[in-house]
Amino acid sequence: MPRHSPSALLVVVAVAVLSFPARAAEPECKPIDLTKGRTIDASRSVGHGVTAISIRRTRCYGTCPDYTFTVQADGSVEYEGRAHAAPAGKHTGKTDTWRFHNLARLVDEVGFFCFADKYTAPITDNPTAFVTVTMGGRTKTVENYANAGPQVLWAIEQLIDDMKRDTTWNGAPAQPNAPTKPKLPLPKKPTPLPSPVDKGSATPN
Repeated sequence: MPRHSPSALLVVVAVAVLSFPARAAEPECKPIDLTKGRTIDASRSVGHGVTAISIRRTRCYGTCPDYTFTVQADGSVEYEGRAHAAPAGKHTGKTDTWRFHNLARLVDEVGFFCFADKYTAPITDNPTAFVTVTMGGRTKTVENYANAGPQVLWAIEQLIDDMKRDTTWNGAPAQPNAPTKPKLPLPKKPTPLPSPVDKGSATPN
């Protein structure tokens, strides 16, 4: 059996270590210091590293809207509306980049990558929200069933939906699933009542 020198063994070990895929760095999770404010530069910074944010909402036992909404850092939007969603179908549009960067700074500040991958509750027939963030080349999706996640996750979901409502759609898509007001019959004009007899002016017999 051939014997190998110590230097040769070290080379083999080094090659094996270098060829092993590097483990992604764990996100730094630390509490937010709510006693400190921000500088003007920090409140306007776009150095958060977030390049895309999306939300997908699912159906429930009812009429919960089922759709996916994705916004990029340049404000471009991709959307697909499915059951009970308005507008329906696939659409593109544009939203305010100011809103995107404010939400991205919040996502960065709260440490989105420190959220659990999934939050759930022991109940049935509720909708699920999936929030996905791409930041610094990494992508994370958080599943939130029945709004069981932290309250700040709910706030992030609402802010994404706010951007959807403020989107300017290309081609002004129709909203076939939007609720409409029922058409009620107009009330008939009331028949005028006869004038009461003035007893003081009546002619005595």
